[in-house]
Amino acid sequence: LQSYQQQEFDAAYIYLKNALQANPKNLPAKLLKGQLLTRNGYYEEAIKEFREAIEFKIDINLVLLPLGNVLTFNSQYQDVLDLGKGYKLTNETNFEWKMLSASAYSNLGKPELARSEYNTAIKLYPENTRAINSLAFLDLSENKLDNAEKQADKSLKIAPGDHRTWHLKGKIAEANGNLQQAIDFYRTALKIEADDPVARRSLAYALISTEQLTEAKIVADSIIKQTPDDPFAMLLSSWILSKNEQGELANNILDDLSSKLTLVTDATYEQQDSLLFVKGMTEYVQGNFEQARLTLAKYVNKNRHDINATAMLAEIYISMGQNDAAMHILERVEDKLIDKLQVALKLADLYLKNGKDFKADYWLSKLREHYPDEIKVILMSSKALIARGKMPEAIKLIEHSSTKNSQNPSLLLARGFLYIQNGQFEQALKASALLIKADDRNVDYWNLNAAALLRLGRSEEAQIAIDNVLAISPSHFAGRFNQAMILKNTGQFTQARTLLNQLVEEQPSHNAAQFQLALVESEDNNLLPAISRLERLTTLEPRNSKAQLLLLNLYLKNQQTDVALRLVNKLSKEFPFEPEFSIKRAEVLIANRDVDEAKLQLTKLYNLWLDSPEKLFRLSSMQQSVDDFEGANNTLLKALSYLPKHLLLNLEYARLNLQLNETQIAQNVADSMEKQYGKNPNISLLKGDIELARESYIKAYEHYVIAINLQNDYQLPLIRLYELARRGIKEQEFSVLLKSLLDEQPENNWRRKLFADHLMNQNRWQEAKPHYLKLIEQDKISKDYSILNNLANIYVQDDLPTALGYAKRALESANTVPAVLDTHGWILVKLGRFEDGLVSLRQAHAISSNDLSIRYHIAFTLQKLGRTTEAKEELKKTLASQAEFSERKDAEQLLSSI
Repeated sequence: LQSYQQQEFDAAYIYLKNALQANPKNLPAKLLKGQLLTRNGYYEEAIKEFREAIEFKIDINLVLLPLGNVLTFNSQYQDVLDLGKGYKLTNETNFEWKMLSASAYSNLGKPELARSEYNTAIKLYPENTRAINSLAFLDLSENKLDNAEKQADKSLKIAPGDHRTWHLKGKIAEANGNLQQAIDFYRTALKIEADDPVARRSLAYALISTEQLTEAKIVADSIIKQTPDDPFAMLLSSWILSKNEQGELANNILDDLSSKLTLVTDATYEQQDSLLFVKGMTEYVQGNFEQARLTLAKYVNKNRHDINATAMLAEIYISMGQNDAAMHILERVEDKLIDKLQVALKLADLYLKNGKDFKADYWLSKLREHYPDEIKVILMSSKALIARGKMPEAIKLIEHSSTKNSQNPSLLLARGFLYIQNGQFEQALKASALLIKADDRNVDYWNLNAAALLRLGRSEEAQIAIDNVLAISPSHFAGRFNQAMILKNTGQFTQARTLLNQLVEEQPSHNAAQFQLALVESEDNNLLPAISRLERLTTLEPRNSKAQLLLLNLYLKNQQTDVALRLVNKLSKEFPFEPEFSIKRAEVLIANRDVDEAKLQLTKLYNLWLDSPEKLFRLSSMQQSVDDFEGANNTLLKALSYLPKHLLLNLEYARLNLQLNETQIAQNVADSMEKQYGKNPNISLLKGDIELARESYIKAYEHYVIAINLQNDYQLPLIRLYELARRGIKEQEFSVLLKSLLDEQPENNWRRKLFADHLMNQNRWQEAKPHYLKLIEQDKISKDYSILNNLANIYVQDDLPTALGYAKRALESANTVPAVLDTHGWILVKLGRFEDGLVSLRQAHAISSNDLSIRYHIAFTLQKLGRTTEAKEELKKTLASQAEFSERKDAEQLLSSI
């Protein structure tokens, strides 16, 4: 950070690489690396760093602006618009997002939406001249010159010495045809900021336009002196010299400009096409696929009649995962492929992989005319029919071919696997039995037998079939795949993962194995590898709805809501009749806080679920999550019209009215349900919540106690009592109640932790300590970071080494939780390990930039390191906030002392 601030960028980059090698999740390092990459023009790499920092839970308020800037530089405008959705932004960050969004809308040709974003930004900071000037430039671009003038004058009243506003005034004057006035404004801007290249360029242009060529040449030369390779200035200088009839000198400058900007093209082999093919093939054999693709593409474009070269180019595209490009290259020669069966089948397969099911079916019908008895064509045709959802027709095609080729085991085997896909497992089992009877040493037949038995839930028999497969051929891929399925289905995930890893290493293109491995990884909560695997799989198989759905769920689980939204929008279009994607789209929109779109999607679901009270109940919860309380109310009323006495529906209806401050309606429902169902813990909880909303805390307490007495393992009322105690309501009574419940069930870890947390809230830390120590003796919760962090804070008062031990354990379990990082860093500081402590404290700040205690701890550490200037800056920022924090007085004293 010091190297970066001192503009020693190479040194900073080396430090960052070392820091990230030591800890790949070092958030301050990732943030700074992204900024360095952006500065050096490596936009894709910078975006990757920033995205990874977000995945590792960096505070969005720290990363939104630098990521938004680089996305804008990279023309990823929709990503900019999605950037802040679903996050809690500070006013300052929200302002920057609105500014970025306005710029994105402008670049997308949507000026009115840009104007709306600028106006929102100005409402946040009414005297921010950057926002006001940006709105003025938008007015200027739409030739709304009076509006632009008003905005510029408004800016000058706020900041008369802002050179950017004077430049803006010049642009407005130019648009009004007042060139001399524009020149005066530009000169004013340059008096304030002499090195402003934008104002210089505008001045030079205006001087040329008014034939003031001598001064224009001086300005252009000054720009070239400031930035020697500036193409604009070089072109400008050439233009001036041309006007002055210095043509040769102007041409020299243009030649120099051209040499700097022109890309050198590779003209090798242009005259000898055969050598191009040899070169491309050599590159392909050497594994240099990208260069081979470029070389062969040149050759094929000149020799479209060469089917072999075209087929080879298609293979290269396929090996690079570019199935769409491979399909298009073969489509160009489709009429010449009928006599090239293998290549023709490759095109059919590519049609299927790219979701062109009708084209595949049509193309295969032509091939069947040419090759009526060719087994490969029949089998591929059945795949095309399956892709179109015509499983019965696919089976009929195979069965019809079987009558003509009754002795062909390939058709019977294919029929067996079709039966499995169609859920006809008994028929598949019968087909496998016929095949095994004919040849009991054929591993494929035993494998079909195993697959059928697996789906029938007959695992022991399936294992026998797999044992037969592996006895005949120990390395048989499909047999080992089915073995992995048995391991997975019986909960042996570690063994299943090991075997699946071996399989995908052997055959990376085996998509079923890739999918099953992703499933196992996701069940182990190993999300990033699973996501990466599914992204590759769905690129190759865009119509694989199971893989798409799993990928979507994992994006949501990993809180990648912006990526999830793009995917679900795409899937909703590709699978319009798949209800699961409609539901998922609503869930993603809700997670992404795209409220208006979410409401529209939920309205569609209402129409789909109109006759199902259970689904309407689910819908009402989704509507409430986007604050569509009126819609949720109507949905619940519709559900209640089917089931008017349903307890859960009525309770939900009462809770909704409670949210709408309609406490009397909620009370009426609660009373009515109590008459109908008698004393019920859920009703007592509701009545307690009603009294809580009325701020009748004692009555609320009484209802919660009743709920616990009715069902003493009911956690929700106990949590409500805990929260009341935190407000100082019946603290001692709650202590007695919770202690008695704990005495009844001393092994109830949840109650013990709640009791310990309650003692901590009352500053009874030493009483809490034995409870936390007892809890971490339990294997299941020995790594609970909140317990370990509390123990670290307890021991910090009198035993720093022990405190550090607990802090380290907490950090191992939760290295992205700011409170844990802060505790760890602060203990290190108290031990005098200031550099190490600063690393943890900065990581904590990167995740929670608004936590004032963390900022104070950083300032304290900087002061201890002798970095007084930085410490003062940090303290000033900390104390500038009006928010209260426990160490404010300490911060004030520290600032006054340095």
